[in-house]
Amino acid sequence: MHAMRRILICGAGSLGRALAEGLAREGHLVSVVDHDPERLAGLESVADLRTVIGSATSLRTLGEAGAASADVVLAVTASDSANALICGLARRLGAAHAIARMRDGELAEAASTIGLAQLGIDRVISPEALAVEAVVRIISTPGASDAVDLAGGTVAVRALLTAKDGALAGCTVADARARVPGDWLVAAVEADGGWRVAGPTDVLVPGNRAYVCCPKGDVRRLVHAFDPGARPARSVLVIGSGAAAAQLARRLAVEGFETAILAGRGAPAERLAAELDPLGVEVLAGTMQDADLLLRRAQAADVVAAAADDDEDNLMAALLVRARGLARVVVVANHSATVRLLHGMDLDALVSPRLLAASALIRLVRGRGVGEVLRLSDERLDLLEVTVAAGSRAVRNPLRDLGLPRGSLALAVARAGEVGLPRPDLPFQEGDRIVLITDRAHEAKAVALFSPA
Repeated sequence: MHAMRRILICGAGSLGRALAEGLAREGHLVSVVDHDPERLAGLESVADLRTVIGSATSLRTLGEAGAASADVVLAVTASDSANALICGLARRLGAAHAIARMRDGELAEAASTIGLAQLGIDRVISPEALAVEAVVRIISTPGASDAVDLAGGTVAVRALLTAKDGALAGCTVADARARVPGDWLVAAVEADGGWRVAGPTDVLVPGNRAYVCCPKGDVRRLVHAFDPGARPARSVLVIGSGAAAAQLARRLAVEGFETAILAGRGAPAERLAAELDPLGVEVLAGTMQDADLLLRRAQAADVVAAAADDDEDNLMAALLVRARGLARVVVVANHSATVRLLHGMDLDALVSPRLLAASALIRLVRGRGVGEVLRLSDERLDLLEVTVAAGSRAVRNPLRDLGLPRGSLALAVARAGEVGLPRPDLPFQEGDRIVLITDRAHEAKAVALFSPA
């Protein structure tokens, strides 16, 4: 089990609520502060936690909420400046650690320049920056709908489409492993509108997707086995004029993609042109209402990345491009309602900054034993990177005798820079990094096997 901690969450938006519910279910003592009673409504009925109505930038409110005895304060309001202030006040009151969400890249950079410690901030989490990196990984992997790197970038987890003409179409998971030798595993398969941890008899159904885990250098070989028609992207059209879209265009240009961005009109487009022209990014003055321009440029692109701040714009762009079958479509969904809506649509990839930020924050709360926590898009399965601790059950038992709970699967072992499959008779060593996939209901039991007894 995870060590119980006192956690104060400031801000009860979609991210704050998701954190509160998840951390309370893990057994932590959670308090949530927000000035809006409607945001707090219902939280106490779905999880064992405490709510406090008031401004989190008030010393009185923070004191009432227990900041002085908090192990971790998570400042996740909609305001970057408020989050920075909350962290400073909480640390002044006696909180052990404070973590701030910052959406504005310039403010986050300024905070780092001044020194986070000077502001009372231990770590900064940017949902938008996490989303940008996720989109770049997806675009860089032909045909992938999700892309995660673990164990210091040595282990790759990719969601790949099983094409009808692929070598693995219709194979069971066990037969697929025999047909394509190497250190790789199927982690999860699509089932009942979501995902489930893969078993040896599960079938790779043509038209469905599967999460696969392999050493980073083997990704392209597996992509070809699943979908021989998948081709690397060369050109990308980014939609959006906000900071996230601009950051994405910048990263794609640096990675060598031919990049254009539909950046609105007037001042937003002029500002982005001054910033992005030196990188070779073509800045297009236009909006979602310029459908002809959008479709014409989408036809010339391999990928359209809808990364506007407005989810309605992203949804409209996705519908227009998919209806014409013009390009691979990657959509950024900023709100949980949009994520639920888009799950039922025929999209190539969906990225949720909220889910990515929640995963990163949960990892930081849990401490050093769990290196990564990445919740899959339907939020029922987690990808974990755990470190084998001295005195843990894993040190005394090989995988076959470890007793991983049902709905859990060990995917890879990283040791001294080498990555391999977790063989049944493998003797684990202290310091090994293990990549797991597990049903959320059994996650605590799985993690406990690698934690100190």
